[in-house]
Amino acid sequence: MAFLLVCGLGAYAWAHPHIFIDSRITLIFDEKGLVAIQEEWVFDEMFGQFILEDYDANKNKKLEPAEGKKIKAEAFDNLKDHGYFHIVKLNGKPFTVKTVTDFSVAMVKGRVAYRFTTPCRKAIDKTPLDIYFSLSDPTVYTDLLFTKDSPLSGGAAAEKYTVTHKLDDGVQPSGQVLAQSLLIKVKRK
Repeated sequence: MAFLLVCGLGAYAWAHPHIFIDSRITLIFDEKGLVAIQEEWVFDEMFGQFILEDYDANKNKKLEPAEGKKIKAEAFDNLKDHGYFHIVKLNGKPFTVKTVTDFSVAMVKGRVAYRFTTPCRKAIDKTPLDIYFSLSDPTVYTDLLFTKDSPLSGGAAAEKYTVTHKLDDGVQPSGQVLAQSLLIKVKRK
């Protein structure tokens, strides 16, 4: 009976995260407004070990630039089909992430980290810019959470912009947990 139940449920029986990512973002500005969002995804130790075993060709427990290029091609570029797991709204309007730049891989305190930039140009004038930023894997295979200590940095914006944020933990009144999100407000000084 249990076998039939599991077979009947198919993928739903196994729908839970296998990869855990701690994420942080940095907003990049110029004189006109928002230019890009720099991101860092730090993977859990187990997934990091898989990456090292598969891609650390010289087994030095470091990820060299050539190894990073292979990781990008084989373990990151496929996320383009899923918008790189991004859900972004600028002043309430959806922003589709079509590309990322400046991809690199590094070891951070013994964990594998992806670093990349999401181009996202939006002028900021007298009207504040509201940014909704969330990361969500629709397959529920990857759990993406923002770091608790500092999920957002305003970069070098302090001279021209005031950046505030609120972290929404995604917990609904029903107890269901949806993706975390950052609710960001940027005002020109």
